[in-house]
Amino acid sequence: MDQFKKTVSLFCLLGLLWATPCMAAIGINTILKDTTVVGTLATWAFALLKGAPLLDSADNGWRVRLQNGEDRELSSYSVGLVHGENRLLQGSGPESLLSYSPNYSASYWIADSDSTGAHSAWDVAAVPMLHWRLLTVQQIALTADVGIGVAYLSESNIGNRVKGSNFQFSDHVGLGIEHLASKLRAGIGYRHISNANLTTHNNGVDYLGGTLEVPLSIFGF
Repeated sequence: MDQFKKTVSLFCLLGLLWATPCMAAIGINTILKDTTVVGTLATWAFALLKGAPLLDSADNGWRVRLQNGEDRELSSYSVGLVHGENRLLQGSGPESLLSYSPNYSASYWIADSDSTGAHSAWDVAAVPMLHWRLLTVQQIALTADVGIGVAYLSESNIGNRVKGSNFQFSDHVGLGIEHLASKLRAGIGYRHISNANLTTHNNGVDYLGGTLEVPLSIFGF
């Protein structure tokens, strides 16, 4: 195993060691949120230290990203467009080990019928998603995704959550599998939406559900 892979493995191991004792004490949603923030910032910092070409652009086509999520009182259904795959760090094989791609999405929210706030809402978001390729077996790869972006939420009160503002931060983390030849990706994803205490009220929402990415080229675009 080369030095680069050793560094990535150590990074993942330290993250697991940090998360395990905390999970029972402070809750899975807090762990996922903190992992998203720490993982995103650490990944960008690691890429910078390795001299990654952050301003390079790649035109590998567009992909459609579908995602659903469930919170304790809210449901969300998202459709997004993901552009290209900008390679940041190269692995030992022909495919990049770390890449990022801009993700533009629109989501529809539905609240429980007995909620006090709005019963439905929508948001639009822009998130630069980072993709770690952790393990590859033939044409199947295990991937981890993290990203922090911004969102506009149509309702500041949705369900029983007082969101405090229409402006929100949209944090993402997920695990999935990718078919390298077709660029199909599927997995599970977590999304945290809050305004980072920019206002007095900041009731966060934590969505957990499935994700699917399909290249538009499959449909002839």
